[in-house]
Amino acid sequence: QTWEKLKEASELRTDKLEQALQAQNYYADATDSETWVELKRVFVAGGGLGKDEDSTEQLLKGVAGTETALDLHQQDTLTQLQQEVDSMASKGNFDVAGVEARQAELLEQFSQLELLIKTRKRDLNFSIELHR
Repeated sequence: QTWEKLKEASELRTDKLEQALQAQNYYADATDSETWVELKRVFVAGGGLGKDEDSTEQLLKGVAGTETALDLHQQDTLTQLQQEVDSMASKGNFDVAGVEARQAELLEQFSQLELLIKTRKRDLNFSIELHR
């Protein structure tokens, strides 16, 4: 009977440790994505509007490349992270509320970067028209 209680407590602890590991892996991956978004945000936000049509077009190409990278990152990484969140929720992970909140923050950061890219493209296209 004591052995069964010890075994049960051990299994419970193992389960909690596995849940904690899954949550920590999610947080590490989310941090990597947040870092990626921040680097792209800094790139998109900087650089001025170009001194002439050619330099402005080069800036626009860089922003378009970032937009493509963002789309791919959303399709791959964000989808994978959401699957991890869903998996933790379905398994009753004790940290699911924290993970869901972090995922919502990450989604908001991606949305803000999307908006920044659209604004930057609009401004650069306007600048190209002015240079013509």
